[in-house]
Amino acid sequence: MKKIAAATISIALLIFLTAGISMAHFGMLIPSDSMVMQGEPRTVHLPLSFSHPFE
Repeated sequence: MKKIAAATISIALLIFLTAGISMAHFGMLIPSDSMVMQGEPRTVHLPLSFSHPFE
């Protein structure tokens, strides 16, 4: 029982201590085109980026 409690506390501390590191980063979907005009191909690529928003 003590091992389970120690493991649970360790995991909780690890999550709380590392959460502050990633708070300044965001998951962003960046479209390949800002607008799709009539007559253009309607395929838009959406790469997923995990980065700082001001880069």
